[in-house]
Amino acid sequence: MTHERTGATVLPFGRQGRPDTQPLDRLVRRWEARRRGRLVPRRADLGPAVLDDDGLDRVFLVDPPRMGHARLRLTCDGVNDLLGMDVRGMPLSAIFVPTARARLEAAVDEVFARPALCRLDLADSIGPASVAAAMVLLPVAGPGGGIKALGALATAEAAPAPRRFRILSVDLRPLGATAISA
Repeated sequence: MTHERTGATVLPFGRQGRPDTQPLDRLVRRWEARRRGRLVPRRADLGPAVLDDDGLDRVFLVDPPRMGHARLRLTCDGVNDLLGMDVRGMPLSAIFVPTARARLEAAVDEVFARPALCRLDLADSIGPASVAAAMVLLPVAGPGGGIKALGALATAEAAPAPRRFRILSVDLRPLGATAISA
């Protein structure tokens, strides 16, 4: 919607303009259910059958940081479409504007080191209108026992490519603890 006199984009209050986070919430519940008393679930317990969800087309797997960068190991088509390219093998930070990357790296370090759940509220101000988004990062045990992260991204509306996000808020929950904000 645009302002009559100025032509500026106006974001209305309410659900409109906010990402539908229900698919992310369902993913977190499925992740919790597959922990089965363990610190983190096994990656194998969260295969395609578990992740099959109409609202969950932007799922990705993140390798732990090496030389300061966590890398996107696997990505669904929705993630690639959002960025306008195949982002497998690229740093997770490729989804973010440069000014957000230090904050992202600090949050990602917590996901892998503690481990912790992470939820990020995001906005993209590229182009004529800002697109609201949310992301979750969930630690999982890889086949060799090391920690990887299952991630998912939700946007408020179809977002033309390419998109890069800034971080509005970070919510970290070390496993076995209550939520904290960073």
